[in-house]
Amino acid sequence: MVRFRALVGVTVLAVGLGACSSSTTHASRVRSGPGLVDVPGNAQLAVSSVRRAPADPTNVNALVAANTQFAFDLYHQLVKESPGTNLVFSPESISYALAMTYAGTRSTTATQIAKAMHFDALPADELNAAFNALSQELLAPRTSSVKGRTPLRLSMSNSEWGQRGFPFVQAYLDTLARYYGAGLRLSDFIHDAEHERQRINAYVAEQTDGRILELLPAGIIDSLTRLVLVNTINFTAAWRTPFDVHSTSSAPFTRIDRTHVQVPMMSGTGEPESLDGYRGDGFVAARLPYEGGASMLLIVPDAGRFNAVEQQLSPALVDQITTGLKPGADVSMPKFDFTSQLHLPPALQALGIRDAFDPNRANLNGIAPDEGLYVSDIVHDATITVDEQGTKAAAATAVIISATGLASGILDVRADRPFIYLIRDDATKAILFIGRTLDPTQT
Repeated sequence: MVRFRALVGVTVLAVGLGACSSSTTHASRVRSGPGLVDVPGNAQLAVSSVRRAPADPTNVNALVAANTQFAFDLYHQLVKESPGTNLVFSPESISYALAMTYAGTRSTTATQIAKAMHFDALPADELNAAFNALSQELLAPRTSSVKGRTPLRLSMSNSEWGQRGFPFVQAYLDTLARYYGAGLRLSDFIHDAEHERQRINAYVAEQTDGRILELLPAGIIDSLTRLVLVNTINFTAAWRTPFDVHSTSSAPFTRIDRTHVQVPMMSGTGEPESLDGYRGDGFVAARLPYEGGASMLLIVPDAGRFNAVEQQLSPALVDQITTGLKPGADVSMPKFDFTSQLHLPPALQALGIRDAFDPNRANLNGIAPDEGLYVSDIVHDATITVDEQGTKAAAATAVIISATGLASGILDVRADRPFIYLIRDDATKAILFIGRTLDPTQT
């Protein structure tokens, strides 16, 4: 039986919640047995008794390489789906959310996720350990190169929101606690999905300093939702060499179709020799460092070469640029502030993750055996603000796992395809009318 207590080593947000209770029992247990969680009806948080694993950096480089390849795979797919639009997303956030999902998948469902995400570069147990080590390395205290300067602030959280009384596999909860620092936050999607949606959105808003207010849009979770896996990343950093505010002025920005728009263009860092630049085939690039061990890599294709350079975007191109950087770049760039809200299933399906989204083929038995679970949606929000002082960015990803309505005891009959109907007399069983509907818009 799972134990309930505040575990400092599991997740900060578990502290205080583990001791909470509710006087109302929202749902009875669906099923219990060996290896399944037996949760009292009045509990608020179910956490594993295992502690967060210490960091083992052995496979961090291999994981970063895998995540980087996925980042560019997804970038190209999203651009293909929405050409001509701005884009910002956090591949790291998406990788963490799908890694937590992957831990509960089996059979072909697991194989497809592993291939698309490049998780197959490592065995499953080593993959989870690598994610754990990477997050601890990313979240290590940062220092500034200049006394009195504030180093960058990077925070990340993983959380899981599960239906109260649902028979989750204890080993799955142990994995999320040990490697992702996540305790199961008990929810009642069956009776009040809207309230739970608001709870999750409030959590995300808190984790992102209010930059992402509604990760989950209305209607995306319902009474068949059983588990929502959430990752958030929040980033705030100052340029190591800020742009001179007084040098920012309105200047033309030429779009791909060669039309122009006026934008506030930043220039004049005052120390061009502190910036590294690179001249490539059809583009120029520069590295803009932040205080605290991070940097922006700016790639500017030559006029008329944007599509050609974008198509080459890959880990190899980034390696080419970073190894070829030399001091002496002078950078001008526009201030910008925008948000992307992404519905990820189409892009992930195009990359090969198909069975997880199919109620008839998904195998998530590592989360709850024989419960008919599948991934009903994945949403991602990201926002970025770049100005003279630095960059603020935040992202959140939610993987929504639902029941088909069969194994859960709730049958979902949705006539969203051609159907047949009969009208019968109850007493005599006589069929009064019979028909079919192939196209409801026909009259």
